[in-house]
Amino acid sequence: MNDVPQTRMPRWAKLLLVVSLALNLAIAGLVAGIALRGGPYRDSAIAGSPLVDGFRRMHRAMPEADQAALHMDLKGRGDALRTHRRQLRETRAAFLEALTAEPFSEDDLRATLERQSTQWEDLGAETREILITRINAMTPEARSAFAANLKKAMRRGGREAHKN
Repeated sequence: MNDVPQTRMPRWAKLLLVVSLALNLAIAGLVAGIALRGGPYRDSAIAGSPLVDGFRRMHRAMPEADQAALHMDLKGRGDALRTHRRQLRETRAAFLEALTAEPFSEDDLRATLERQSTQWEDLGAETREILITRINAMTPEARSAFAANLKKAMRRGGREAHKN
């Protein structure tokens, strides 16, 4: 006889886990789609990286010379960006393991999601530093053109920020 009370996960918690998994899969699908599309930088650090749309929009809004320089900046940090992507892939796998583990451990799942959150923050910090460094290197004229292109993109809802 087992005197340990059996506790079941509440229905709302199961639903929350399913929604969280769906969101993770949607993000993974979006990143995979971007990677498969490749764009003009098929062999670069940009291709397949989980950069947010805002970063890509800023890249497209830059004058062409600065777009090329940003591309080189990203390529120069390719090892760090690949490390971030690898860590995120590993954490997604750990999330799936925690989700399907029997017995289920809320603590393991929580720790995995916290690790994933930290990894996204680290990747965001890395890309922010690359962007800030590039903007700092721009001429005042280039920064002005960049700002004007971003304003145009925002008025059009983010579609096609720059065509020089």
